[in-house]
Amino acid sequence: MPREAKYRCKHCGRVLLRRSTKQWIANWCYTTGRDVHLMRLKPRKPRKHK
Repeated sequence: MPREAKYRCKHCGRVLLRRSTKQWIANWCYTTGRDVHLMRLKPRKPRKHK
């Protein structure tokens, strides 16, 4: 079972959680009312404190 990954909608900018391992997935954007491609966000590395 794939883990939940964060994806960003190119049209409205919302960040969504989806269970997928793909870089791009097709989905429906409820804000704009159309089919969109969501791009997977890379996990951020924690910042080191000085």
